Formats: sequence, C-alpha cells, structure tokens
Amino acid sequence: MTAIHEHPNRFSAETPWHMRGNYAPINDEATIESLPVKGKIPLELNGSYLRNGFNPAGRVPAHWFFGAGMIHGFDIADGKVAYRNRYVHTPYVDQDMDMMEGIGDLTLSPANTSIIKHAGRILALEEAHFPWEMDIKLNT
Repeated sequence: MTAIHEHPNRFSAETPWHMRGNYAPINDEATIESLPVKGKIPLELNGSYLRNGFNPAGRVPAHWFFGAGMIHGFDIADGKVAYRNRYVHTPYVDQDMDMMEGIGDLTLSPANTSIIKHAGRILALEEAHFPWEMDIKLNT
C-alpha cells in the first residue's frame, strides 16, 4: 500500500460533511489479491466492476465536486474476488493543484465522476473536461 495524504478526522463535527462518515476519503492506494467471501460466488460469475468517485488528494476541498478521482476495481473470477483502488493521476493529484486552476482548460479534468469502456479503452470522466485513459490495472 502507498500512503498518499492524511485527511481530517472522519468522525469530527468540524470536518465538512463531504469528508466524514460514508463520504470519508480513503487515504491509501491498495491491492488485495484475495478478499474474504461470505457464502459462495457462482463460478459462472466472472468479470470486473469499476467504480469512480471523489477522493481528495492533498488539500481539503470546500465543495465535494472538487476532489480527485479514485477508481475502485473488483475482479471476480472462479469464485474469488480481488480489489484495487488507484487515484486517476491528473495534475490535481500529482501536483496538488487547486481545482479552480482548471477552469477553461479542457485537459485539466479531476476525472472524478464516472468510468466507461469505449472502443476498447477505459476512460475516467468528469463532464466538463476531456477524459483520462486507464488500463485494467487502474494505471493512468
């Protein structure tokens, strides 16, 4: 696991609502090769599930739309589940930029809204900017 940044206390009333409880950020990128499974996953159920969401990297944003994109991926095969999560490595993550710096520049997407597969490519999206491409291992 790679520690990225420390975030405010996820249970403190002083912490903005979009940074606590179920909305609290995940501080680390992780790869877990085999998750524990309760019950049994049908052997016929195989594939990947990817989910994109807001996860601040560095500064605490004033609004929940202004967090970096983090992709969570689950790979299901032969009754087993693996998990990994990765930041979409945009300038907001790699250079700790303020989200307001990207206004008007279509290449500066936080890539924090959705993820699609299009023409054989995995794309992390945010509606106001160009997408960021990722591979199946979630590398940007």
